[in-house]
Amino acid sequence: MKEIVDVKEGADWLLNNRILIHPTDGIWGLGCIATKAAITKIDKLKQRKKNKNYIILFHDIDNALEHIESDKIDRKFIREVWPGHVTLVAESTSKCLENFTDEKNNIACRVSTHYHLNVLIKELKAPFISTSANISGTEYTNNLKDICNTFNSNEVALFNHQPGGISKPSKIIMLKSKKVIRE
Repeated sequence: MKEIVDVKEGADWLLNNRILIHPTDGIWGLGCIATKAAITKIDKLKQRKKNKNYIILFHDIDNALEHIESDKIDRKFIREVWPGHVTLVAESTSKCLENFTDEKNNIACRVSTHYHLNVLIKELKAPFISTSANISGTEYTNNLKDICNTFNSNEVALFNHQPGGISKPSKIIMLKSKKVIRE
Protein backbone atom coordinates (compact mmCIF):
# COMPACT_ATOMS: atom_id res chain seq x y z
CA MET A 1 0.00 0.00 0.00
CA LYS A 2 1.23 3.45 -0.87
CA GLU A 3 2.21 5.53 2.16
CA ILE A 4 1.88 9.30 2.05
CA VAL A 5 3.28 11.72 4.61
CA ASP A 6 3.38 14.93 2.55
CA VAL A 7 0.19 17.02 2.69
CA LYS A 8 0.35 18.16 -0.94
CA GLU A 9 0.85 14.59 -2.13
CA GLY A 10 -2.12 13.50 0.01
CA ALA A 11 -4.31 16.25 -1.44
CA ASP A 12 -3.28 15.34 -5.01
CA TRP A 13 -4.10 11.68 -4.28
CA LEU A 14 -7.57 12.63 -3.03
CA LEU A 15 -8.26 15.05 -5.89
CA ASN A 16 -7.88 12.08 -8.25
CA ASN A 17 -10.94 10.45 -6.61
CA ARG A 18 -8.83 8.12 -4.52
CA ILE A 19 -9.18 7.10 -0.89
CA LEU A 20 -6.95 7.78 2.12
CA ILE A 21 -6.75 5.85 5.34
CA HIS A 22 -6.26 8.83 7.61
CA PRO A 23 -5.74 9.55 11.30
CA THR A 24 -8.17 11.55 13.40
CA ASP A 25 -8.09 12.66 17.00
CA GLY A 26 -9.40 9.18 17.73
CA ILE A 27 -9.73 6.23 15.38
CA TRP A 28 -8.45 5.69 11.85
CA GLY A 29 -10.80 6.82 9.10
CA LEU A 30 -11.35 6.33 5.37
CA GLY A 31 -11.62 9.63 3.58
CA CYS A 32 -12.21 11.09 0.14
CA ILE A 33 -13.34 14.27 -1.55
CA ALA A 34 -17.07 14.77 -2.01
CA THR A 35 -17.53 13.28 -5.47
CA LYS A 36 -19.80 10.41 -6.52
CA ALA A 37 -16.81 8.52 -7.95
CA ALA A 38 -14.81 8.65 -4.73
CA ILE A 39 -17.78 7.91 -2.47
CA THR A 40 -18.76 4.93 -4.63
CA LYS A 41 -15.26 3.55 -4.01
CA ILE A 42 -15.60 3.91 -0.25
CA ASP A 43 -19.08 2.34 -0.31
CA LYS A 44 -17.69 -0.63 -2.23
CA LEU A 45 -14.62 -0.98 0.02
CA LYS A 46 -16.71 -0.82 3.20
CA GLN A 47 -19.53 -2.94 1.73
CA ARG A 48 -21.77 -0.10 2.81
CA LYS A 49 -25.32 0.83 1.85
CA LYS A 50 -25.30 3.78 -0.54
CA ASN A 51 -27.79 5.90 1.41
CA LYS A 52 -25.82 5.96 4.65
CA ASN A 53 -24.53 9.40 5.66
CA TYR A 54 -20.90 10.42 6.02
CA ILE A 55 -19.15 12.88 8.27
CA ILE A 56 -17.81 16.02 6.64
CA LEU A 57 -14.56 17.23 8.17
CA PHE A 58 -13.64 20.91 8.12
CA HIS A 59 -10.16 22.31 8.80
CA ASP A 60 -11.35 24.93 11.29
CA ILE A 61 -14.47 26.32 12.95
CA ASP A 62 -14.84 29.30 10.61
CA ASN A 63 -14.73 26.96 7.60
CA ALA A 64 -17.47 24.80 9.16
CA LEU A 65 -19.63 27.84 9.97
CA GLU A 66 -19.64 28.73 6.26
CA HIS A 67 -21.61 25.52 5.62
CA ILE A 68 -24.06 25.20 8.52
CA GLU A 69 -26.98 27.15 9.94
CA SER A 70 -26.13 28.54 13.37
CA ASP A 71 -27.28 31.32 15.65
CA LYS A 72 -25.35 33.04 18.46
CA ILE A 73 -26.17 30.27 20.99
CA ASP A 74 -25.13 27.55 18.51
CA ARG A 75 -21.85 29.31 17.73
CA LYS A 76 -21.04 29.58 21.44
CA PHE A 77 -21.70 25.84 21.84
CA ILE A 78 -19.66 25.03 18.71
CA ARG A 79 -16.67 26.92 20.10
CA GLU A 80 -16.98 24.94 23.34
CA VAL A 81 -16.85 21.51 21.63
CA TRP A 82 -14.63 22.19 18.58
CA PRO A 83 -12.02 21.45 17.66
CA GLY A 84 -12.59 18.13 19.28
CA HIS A 85 -13.85 14.59 19.20
CA VAL A 86 -17.46 15.68 18.70
CA THR A 87 -19.57 15.38 15.56
CA LEU A 88 -22.42 17.85 15.23
CA VAL A 89 -25.53 17.25 13.15
CA ALA A 90 -26.56 20.62 11.77
CA GLU A 91 -28.65 22.11 9.00
CA SER A 92 -26.60 22.63 5.85
CA THR A 93 -26.51 26.00 4.11
CA SER A 94 -24.11 24.78 1.43
CA LYS A 95 -24.98 23.99 -2.19
CA CYS A 96 -21.77 21.95 -2.55
CA LEU A 97 -22.92 19.60 0.23
CA GLU A 98 -26.53 19.09 -0.88
CA ASN A 99 -25.81 15.47 -1.90
CA PHE A 100 -24.71 14.69 1.67
CA THR A 101 -27.70 15.91 3.62
CA ASP A 102 -30.39 13.80 5.25
CA GLU A 103 -34.12 14.27 4.62
CA LYS A 104 -34.10 17.32 6.95
CA ASN A 105 -31.16 18.97 5.12
CA ASN A 106 -28.75 18.11 7.96
CA ILE A 107 -25.11 17.16 7.68
CA ALA A 108 -22.85 15.47 10.21
CA CYS A 109 -19.69 17.53 10.58
CA ARG A 110 -16.62 17.89 12.74
CA VAL A 111 -13.50 19.96 13.24
CA SER A 112 -10.77 17.63 14.45
CA THR A 113 -7.88 18.44 16.76
CA HIS A 114 -5.55 16.43 14.50
CA TYR A 115 -2.99 18.87 13.08
CA HIS A 116 -1.92 16.91 9.97
CA LEU A 117 -5.50 16.05 9.04
CA ASN A 118 -6.57 19.69 9.29
CA VAL A 119 -3.63 20.84 7.15
CA LEU A 120 -4.57 18.20 4.55
CA ILE A 121 -8.22 19.33 4.50
CA LYS A 122 -7.19 22.97 4.15
CA GLU A 123 -4.86 22.05 1.27
CA LEU A 124 -7.70 20.22 -0.52
CA LYS A 125 -9.94 23.28 -0.82
CA ALA A 126 -12.79 20.77 -1.26
CA PRO A 127 -15.25 19.07 1.10
CA PHE A 128 -13.61 16.10 2.83
CA ILE A 129 -15.80 13.11 3.59
CA SER A 130 -14.83 10.62 6.29
CA THR A 131 -16.03 7.37 7.82
CA SER A 132 -14.53 4.82 10.18
CA ALA A 133 -11.98 2.43 8.67
CA ASN A 134 -13.90 -0.81 9.03
CA ILE A 135 -16.24 -2.98 6.98
CA SER A 136 -19.78 -1.73 7.52
CA GLY A 137 -21.46 -3.52 10.41
CA THR A 138 -18.26 -5.03 11.82
CA GLU A 139 -16.41 -4.21 15.01
CA TYR A 140 -13.91 -1.38 14.63
CA THR A 141 -10.20 -2.03 15.18
CA ASN A 142 -7.47 0.57 15.65
CA ASN A 143 -4.82 -1.92 14.49
CA LEU A 144 -3.29 -0.14 11.48
CA LYS A 145 -1.87 -3.33 9.95
CA ASP A 146 -5.34 -4.96 9.98
CA ILE A 147 -6.93 -1.82 8.53
CA CYS A 148 -4.37 -1.66 5.69
CA ASN A 149 -4.89 -5.36 4.94
CA THR A 150 -8.67 -4.92 4.91
CA PHE A 151 -8.55 -1.98 2.49
CA ASN A 152 -5.57 -3.06 0.39
CA SER A 153 -6.30 -1.56 -3.03
CA ASN A 154 -4.44 0.50 -5.60
CA GLU A 155 -7.13 3.17 -4.97
CA VAL A 156 -6.25 3.44 -1.26
CA ALA A 157 -3.19 5.02 0.35
CA LEU A 158 -2.18 5.53 3.96
CA PHE A 159 -1.78 9.11 5.19
CA ASN A 160 0.86 8.02 7.66
CA HIS A 161 0.60 10.21 10.73
CA GLN A 162 -0.26 8.99 14.22
CA PRO A 163 -3.90 9.34 15.33
CA GLY A 164 -4.81 10.98 18.61
CA GLY A 165 -5.19 8.89 21.72
CA ILE A 166 -8.97 8.45 21.75
CA SER A 167 -9.97 4.84 21.04
CA LYS A 168 -13.62 5.21 20.10
CA PRO A 169 -15.70 7.03 17.48
CA SER A 170 -16.72 10.63 18.15
CA LYS A 171 -19.67 11.69 20.26
CA ILE A 172 -22.58 12.83 18.05
CA ILE A 173 -24.77 15.76 19.10
CA MET A 174 -27.73 17.43 17.38
CA LEU A 175 -26.68 21.09 17.18
CA LYS A 176 -30.10 22.76 17.62
CA SER A 177 -31.42 20.57 20.47
CA LYS A 178 -27.99 19.68 21.95
CA LYS A 179 -29.31 16.12 22.22
CA VAL A 180 -26.57 13.48 22.35
CA ILE A 181 -27.34 10.69 19.86
CA ARG A 182 -24.09 8.72 20.32
CA GLU A 183 -22.01 8.90 23.48
